[in-house]
Amino acid sequence: MPHKLQLTVLGEVSIQKEGKRVTGLPSRAAEALIIYLAYNQRPVTREKLAELLWADRPLAQALTNLRTILTSLRREVGDFLIITRDTLAFNTESDVWLDAGEFERQFKDLGLSRRSEIPNDADSAAKLQAALDLYQGDFLDGFHLRDGIGFEEWAILQREHLRQIARDGFRFLTHYHRKKNSHTEGLLSASRWQRFDPYDEEACRTLMGLYMRTGQRATALQCYQNLKQN
Repeated sequence: MPHKLQLTVLGEVSIQKEGKRVTGLPSRAAEALIIYLAYNQRPVTREKLAELLWADRPLAQALTNLRTILTSLRREVGDFLIITRDTLAFNTESDVWLDAGEFERQFKDLGLSRRSEIPNDADSAAKLQAALDLYQGDFLDGFHLRDGIGFEEWAILQREHLRQIARDGFRFLTHYHRKKNSHTEGLLSASRWQRFDPYDEEACRTLMGLYMRTGQRATALQCYQNLKQN
């Protein structure tokens, strides 16, 4: 059964309510506001939100813009928001699912915080794979807010934070599969790992080794040449 409100922000942005896409939002700024509040899970002052979404506008105009989009937000997702005279927040008691938040939570629960760690057993590896399956693309990939310089800066920081988690996750999973001699599975995760940074020597060396172990010598040599040229 789908959650009452489901937000997908890893890759293509999607906001769904009771299984149906929310289409009544008036602007990209309204979508950005929902995403920001859902991700931060705490009350934020109206002034801060106005500056975040309309940095180049006078504060009075930005606050007017905020009040305008709140009309549509109350109609579309009002049950999930806590709106006061001074602040806005997501109702953390409501049935809301955010893929980025779930991705972080699942990864944190695994306790793989140090660079040298890998999953200890098949169950942990399966849980790590399930978490990584949520990472369908970079945070707010292709989502831009022309007037929201503050929002863009925040999004860049979150994007890199989540990329680092995913990069570490694919690294951990790759080394788990290598340890278990599951070379085909290791090749899949190593390919994802290497895409985050094509110049990461450890990722490239690991990928080349797995190509060799799966009988793909020519591909391994091409991988080496690509790294050498760059």
